[in-house]
Amino acid sequence: MAATEGSAGGRRSRLAGWILVVLLLTLGAWPFVPYLTSVPLQPDSLTWIERSQPGAEGWSEWVFRSSHFVGYRPLTALSFAADVQLFGLSSLALRLTDLALHLGAGCAVFLLARRLAGLWPACLALTVFLAHPGADEVVPFLARRSYSIATLGGMLGLWLASRAVSTRGPHGRGPEDEPVAGSSVALALSGPALLLAMFGNELGALLALALPVIALGSAGRAARRRAVLVSAWGWLWIAAGVWIRHQVMDGVGGYEHEGSIADRGAAVLALYGAALPGRLQGTEGSWGLAAVAIGLYALVAATLLLRGQRRTLIPMGLLCTLTAFGATVASQGVWFPRQVYPAAALLALFVAVVASRTVLDGGAPRRLRWTHGAGLGLLLLTVLHDSPLVVGPSAGRVRMAEVATRFVGDVQASAMALEPPARVFMVAPTVAEPELDRAFLRADWGPRGSRALERRIQVPARWLTAVSEGRDVRFRELAYVVDADGAAARSVETTPTLEVRLPEGATYYDASGRGLTEMPPGQRVVRGQAIKRRGAPAFVWTYSADGGALTPVAAPAGRAR
Repeated sequence: MAATEGSAGGRRSRLAGWILVVLLLTLGAWPFVPYLTSVPLQPDSLTWIERSQPGAEGWSEWVFRSSHFVGYRPLTALSFAADVQLFGLSSLALRLTDLALHLGAGCAVFLLARRLAGLWPACLALTVFLAHPGADEVVPFLARRSYSIATLGGMLGLWLASRAVSTRGPHGRGPEDEPVAGSSVALALSGPALLLAMFGNELGALLALALPVIALGSAGRAARRRAVLVSAWGWLWIAAGVWIRHQVMDGVGGYEHEGSIADRGAAVLALYGAALPGRLQGTEGSWGLAAVAIGLYALVAATLLLRGQRRTLIPMGLLCTLTAFGATVASQGVWFPRQVYPAAALLALFVAVVASRTVLDGGAPRRLRWTHGAGLGLLLLTVLHDSPLVVGPSAGRVRMAEVATRFVGDVQASAMALEPPARVFMVAPTVAEPELDRAFLRADWGPRGSRALERRIQVPARWLTAVSEGRDVRFRELAYVVDADGAAARSVETTPTLEVRLPEGATYYDASGRGLTEMPPGQRVVRGQAIKRRGAPAFVWTYSADGGALTPVAAPAGRAR
């Protein structure tokens, strides 16, 4: 006999399920722990931090009335403002906020899946969401917390909508025509939650496409009209958000893209097909076949489940939402692998609902359970194949974070020991080891990807400038990027323009302009901008594999010190 909710067996099952949830959340945090102490590594991250500081000139304009890169994301800007206001320029606090948002999004996915399918299918949904490689495209990058905010708000909004229309407790408990407690409050909050998701990232509005699916799929016989009301209420808030965004941005925003909508749509759908089994690089070879197989299985399963019990329209509705999600992304801008992060939440919900109606339904025919078990198992295995939960943190990115963080600490310690005031010019290290990174992170990983990795090391100089605000030491932006692993001690020549003589046996990159180009093998003297003395001593930070040192730059002839 199956264990009932109130039986000892039912209580043990629920306890085991909640223990599994805690373990999954702990496991979901593990791949991103190495980044918690690292400094920001992207220029966009520093822009968010610098412009969102409360009290800074123009910060309210940036937060509430400006275009945030190519979108309108005031809630994301406010999150950085709150971090800075509460914890100062602490990279640990910024990183912990990002990790908390990611785990919070996972909890929201779990709560909604539990209402739709039950505890154990919700654990499966949480596994799919936390294990999907899309998380590794968002969590390690401070500038991308908007995707976590959008997913958290969107899933909470859909969960509130489900509570607002359901005449039963989670997965069918309770009288058929008795409204659940708090349904009116849930109705009132569902629309604002969806709006906040959109103000975190515009993709939150695309998650709202699933609102009628969730509302009607959660409604009992007596709540169909209420489901329509909840859907209209949520979309009214989204419409208000779209209008506000249009007013602020004076248009729809997005990236300029030369390709036709059809070409972009084909590219996005192909990448969504690859993301379905959890592979973000492409659809060639066996991964393309896996994507096609899983996509066909999902379509067949959703079609079969349209018959029978109520709430079985949800799988088909979620697949339609995923399709609309990708088509909208294609029509508005260019594809980025990180855009699959909110879509992974919809995929996780789909897996949970299908599993609850087939594999975990004790009344389903055994053949049906085995067939769907094979399909869902293939999906889960392919997601886990490249999952950060299985393969661990990206070795190349972790290496870059370690070098950048050590660099910031070393320069900061040496610079603070100077007699102020001073100007510091820097020759900084980088990591030229793209092969250490997981190739699926970038479809174009190679020479371009290598340069992109090297350029990001420039960001710690801006971070040094930010964290040293109010002190006498002034840091200039990085002028040159040097391979730290092959570097050795170097000397400084005193001329009207700063020249740094570099040793043999290392690779150097000239980053004095907007680009980054490798210097000719025979060139070992790099020239920087003219030094304006104004009575302040100047120093060059030279960095090698063994550490760094500050070298004073003597005044050129005819120039007073």
